[in-house]
Amino acid sequence: MRLPPNLYIVGPPRSGTTSLARWLGIHPSISMSRPKEPSYHAKDLTMTHRIGDIDAYLATIGDPELHEYRGDATPWYLYSEAAAESIASLEPDSRIIIMLRDPVEMIASLHNHHVYLGIEPEQDLESAVFHRGRSGPGDFRHYLDYLSVASLSAQVQRYLDRFAAERILVIDFERLAADPGALHLEILERLDIPAIPLGTYPHLNKGRRVRSRMLDRLTRSDLVANSRRARGVLRRVNTAESESRIPDSLRSRIVAELEEDSERLRVLLGQSPETRERG
Repeated sequence: MRLPPNLYIVGPPRSGTTSLARWLGIHPSISMSRPKEPSYHAKDLTMTHRIGDIDAYLATIGDPELHEYRGDATPWYLYSEAAAESIASLEPDSRIIIMLRDPVEMIASLHNHHVYLGIEPEQDLESAVFHRGRSGPGDFRHYLDYLSVASLSAQVQRYLDRFAAERILVIDFERLAADPGALHLEILERLDIPAIPLGTYPHLNKGRRVRSRMLDRLTRSDLVANSRRARGVLRRVNTAESESRIPDSLRSRIVAELEEDSERLRVLLGQSPETRERG
């Protein structure tokens, strides 16, 4: 039987897990899963592409016996109520990297991403955020209850309950964005493996928007349904990078809505010596 993963990158979506997984996966001592998000442990969430068979899951790591760390970077493991216990049952000494991001920025980025993908019918951010309880189409990756995703205290608590403090590292997205090289080397040192820098630190999965709604509808229409190449060309032509703009009044409203949860999260992070370095 192949060795199980022993390194997990979890966190709210749009919090840098894709970039960090890519950077860590280049290290000779780390093998990250392919695909990046096998979703095996999120057994309570509907994931269209979840790998549910244990042998198939372990096979996503490649040749794990050649690497000290074998990684899985499924962000929804943080939201899942089942994942932390499932991970602990498979490998109780796993190292857990929890990526966090300012909840307002995360919500805005996730909404923008859903709009870009065409799964968010409400383009107004405020209306989308405060329309609670929307599940979205099918796959849980398309979950539309943004405030639920951003309520992090109970999500983090599940990992603190199941893993020793020294096995958990909490990282702010803002640190990843501001100085990725320093953060990368710090994580490698915390994993007790050689701190080998990368030449460049590309930020992956950036925010995007469609340039033209009309062209976007054409991309999704039956006219190009049978041509993956045509869809790809149209998508690239019609895509631009995008940064979410959040009015101050909306920011204040979201902060107030999440105030109690944010305070509980601050208390949780202050309890663990491994997380006091956060930020």
